[in-house]
Order: sequence, then structure tokens, then C-alpha cells
Amino acid sequence: MNKWLLPLIIGIIALLMLKMAFFNESPEVKAINQQLQADKELAQYPYHFRVITINDGIATVTSPRSAQLSVLHAMKIIHPDYANKDPDSPEMINAQKELGRLQEKAADIIKAAPEVSSIKWQIDKAWFDGHGIDISYMLN
Repeated sequence: MNKWLLPLIIGIIALLMLKMAFFNESPEVKAINQQLQADKELAQYPYHFRVITINDGIATVTSPRSAQLSVLHAMKIIHPDYANKDPDSPEMINAQKELGRLQEKAADIIKAAPEVSSIKWQIDKAWFDGHGIDISYMLN
């Protein structure tokens, strides 16, 4: 056997074990995320809310907005054609209202799950990173 084959196999097994330990959704989280994806309006929206974990009845859910970060950063991704619009323009205001309404709709779906008593929103840093926007310096 080659010198590199055994370490490679051990490395792959270790990565699979890490994935199973840290990145495996619980059945409850998976079921709620499937409900969110099944909602036609939420599925068609450019941002997809998702539950990360449920601990002691608190669902941690991703969001593209936060008190620490202007919603305008998210709007540039969700509505790229609005990137140069004035923040007070009717289009931007309506787009922000739409995001708020859909976030509330996602929250209603999540709160309907018997294992969820409340929601903790978490800024979706990975989503911003995936769109080439580093927000880490804006967060506490």
C-alpha cells in the first residue's frame, strides 16, 4: 500500500465523522427547513431563511438583516437592479417591507412547530460571504 493511502483514508473518515457530529441536521430542523422550502412564496424569494439549530425550544434562524447591519447590504444582493437606488425610494422601501413580511411568514411557519417556542435570528454571514460581501468588520 502506498505511504499516502492510509493517511488519506484516515483523513476522509475523520472528515466524515466531523460532518456527522457538527453538520447533521436534526430531524426536527430538517422537517422545518423542508416546510420553509415547500412554501412557494418563500422558495421563490432570492433569500432562503433556514433553521440552524433548535435548543431548549429556541430555533436559531438565518436572516439577511440585523440591527448591527444595514438592510441595504442585503437589498443589493436580493434586488441587484436596486443597487444604485436611493434608500428612501419607493422601490427600496417596498423591497424592505417585502423582506420583513417574508421573514415574518418564515417565523410563523417555524413557530408552528411543536418543538419551537421562540426564534433567535442570526445574521447569515455565509450568505453574504458567498456573494462577495465581507460583513465581519460590521458585526460586534
